[in-house]
Amino acid sequence: MNTNIPTAVLSSIAFFAGCAVVPADAPPDPAVARSENTAQVERTFEQNRRQYGTNANYLVRPGLLADRARKQVRLNAESAKLNAADPVEFPLIAQNSGKDYEALAVAFAKPSDVHDALVFIGLTPGCPVDPGAFRFWPKGERVRMTFVYRDATNTLRTATVEHFILDSRTGKTLPDEGFAFTGSTRVPAPGTEGTATVYAADVYSPNAIAVVYNDSTAVLDVPRRVSQNEVYSYQVPNPALPLLPHQLLEVVIEPKDANAPNRVHEYVLQVRPSPSTPGDAALELTDSSGTVISTNRTARGLASALDRLVAEGQDPYVTVVPGDALPLSALGGVCGSLDSLENGGKMRVEPPPKGHPYYKAFLPNEKFRSRKERTIQPMELRLGEGTASPTGTLTFIEEKWNPETDVSVYTETNCPVASPKELADLLGRKNAPSVLLVFASADLTYGALRTSIEPALDRRLILYVFLPPPQKP
Repeated sequence: MNTNIPTAVLSSIAFFAGCAVVPADAPPDPAVARSENTAQVERTFEQNRRQYGTNANYLVRPGLLADRARKQVRLNAESAKLNAADPVEFPLIAQNSGKDYEALAVAFAKPSDVHDALVFIGLTPGCPVDPGAFRFWPKGERVRMTFVYRDATNTLRTATVEHFILDSRTGKTLPDEGFAFTGSTRVPAPGTEGTATVYAADVYSPNAIAVVYNDSTAVLDVPRRVSQNEVYSYQVPNPALPLLPHQLLEVVIEPKDANAPNRVHEYVLQVRPSPSTPGDAALELTDSSGTVISTNRTARGLASALDRLVAEGQDPYVTVVPGDALPLSALGGVCGSLDSLENGGKMRVEPPPKGHPYYKAFLPNEKFRSRKERTIQPMELRLGEGTASPTGTLTFIEEKWNPETDVSVYTETNCPVASPKELADLLGRKNAPSVLLVFASADLTYGALRTSIEPALDRRLILYVFLPPPQKP
């Protein structure tokens, strides 16, 4: 943590001049403080317009000043009033959020203006999480967020946002990793029936500029996989860095590593039948130009290549593309290795290309072979063997509990499937489940599988593929 004032934020002193400090034991009235702070921010905005409005190196918006030469965005904000055990979900929210009780600070700039300012200083937005599209990693270049604030002694101090948030389980502040500039998703504007779109963070709750869990509507996301449930109530204000409630502060956003190359790098992992070992797979990792990254096409070779990339400061985002000739028997082990590499932080698996299932479809929970082990009853598709486009049977299952015997009774409706079109028609039935279990032979090729289940892929069903269990000796 740095409590000295760096040169980059010395200009904040002018903003704070004349702003009274209220003792922590006598916080101001929130409405009065917001009104006074708003007036101060408006004066600053007018001053910035006069001073920088015609300079192409600056972007001036209400509550915001971006400096392209310094690669720096400065936001005017107001600290929220949090108690010691209050959850912190949002380092920074917009004024229309209403989530002040879970936020460190409220910005006077619009989220879309923050987005524009980051683009103005040279950053490119990435992609927010989208579980429905199998995007489970926030994607974007890293930025550092610094609060410039005054403490109870009227001393101007700075600290990165992570230091203001304590994880009560570990007693440590958040890792100093910065935030990923994902950009908020664009969504249909209210009342337009999809004819126009809006920047989601401007319009829809939680109206967050920065979050501490993965959220598709935030401008800035944490650069790792973390759900809201994982951190809710565990991340609280750091008592060592108290912010006086309802006080003006500045938020400085800039590239986390100004002189370092971009962290986000995209790769393609081709999974093909091994030319030397029948029944096995060869793994070939290539970069965006098609250059092969690893000549060792084993899982161990892939791990070594990824280790090198991470050591160089990269966040490898990998698109997995199995070859159509690959037998399904070779795919399960490969996907298990990919899962271990992803969980180990060596890579971030991208959404599958159109017409391909998500790789974890080949890592089903084996106990779900049994209907008794399932909390819901999905559809079951059993495919024939050995043909380029195998036929099969789609089974709809109705489960009813018999109170007299305390046993569930399963009623099957079996529908023959001779083509992908027939499968599409069946999946289009009203109230068809959103989960499909596929039971296929081990020698079926990946190409034959994905051709057969194309309608399920188009509908983004939750999909799991079961192969015959190994024969007991």
